[in-house]
Amino acid sequence: MSLLLVAGCAAPRTEHSAGTWPVTAGVGAAPAPSGEPSATRATPEPSPVASSSAAPGRSPSPRPRDLVRHGSRKSTMVALTFDADMTTYMEKQLDRGEVDSYANPRLIAELRRLKVPATIFMTGLWIERYPRVAAGLAADPLFEVADHSYDHEAFSTPCYGLGRTGDMRLSLRRTEALLDRLNPGHPRFFRFPGGCYDKAALKAVAAEGLTPVQWDVVGGDAFATSPDAIVKQTLDHVRGGSIVVLHLGGGKPSGLTDKALPAIVRGLRERGLRPVTLSTLVGRP
Repeated sequence: MSLLLVAGCAAPRTEHSAGTWPVTAGVGAAPAPSGEPSATRATPEPSPVASSSAAPGRSPSPRPRDLVRHGSRKSTMVALTFDADMTTYMEKQLDRGEVDSYANPRLIAELRRLKVPATIFMTGLWIERYPRVAAGLAADPLFEVADHSYDHEAFSTPCYGLGRTGDMRLSLRRTEALLDRLNPGHPRFFRFPGGCYDKAALKAVAAEGLTPVQWDVVGGDAFATSPDAIVKQTLDHVRGGSIVVLHLGGGKPSGLTDKALPAIVRGLRERGLRPVTLSTLVGRP
């Protein structure tokens, strides 16, 4: 069965949606190791993280200018991360009743049932749309929350048809203000919408004191048509130190993640891998 594999959270079904990579489940990841188009990758490319010291099996704590793709390959830990996307068009879909929800309560319940730590990258619009859900996640010690821009506009284009944000630093500040109200001690991590960035985007993120986080494993749930495809895509590529990108959406098209999660967690544990938060894997910036 085939699935469309996109870079992280290239926004589904928006008025901007364009390029995706058609990939057969389990065959391989996107052409660029981090999932973003090669045209937008910053050069030179940093190592996973760079700092002075770290506990055994853990990557050094990142600094704001470092871009994190994965943790130490000597580690048995894996960070499961979930993007809570919301664009203005997705809001319109909700208002028109085309989608039931872009917050998946079943997935949150499964994470809690399985006692799986996770890092949730939230857009500001998502927080405003689901304030009680966001507050519950931020208050739960099992989870940590982080910045995913305000409205999921791209920080570098072309980026899967996403429009470019007008002010990168303002987008970051607006979401950080919302996160600070939810949890003043949240880690200062940031994930680019669609995974797209350039040197100007990295500079803007560093100027706000945030550490950009990519991934090395794409779960493929944004456009998956079956839970099995998500499980296979994830487990075929995960290894020690991996950062897995999945989604918290509950409506079409990413509402299958909750069904895939138990098999993903079981597969990780069978390999001796332990799900942890991003801060546990790479340290707090």
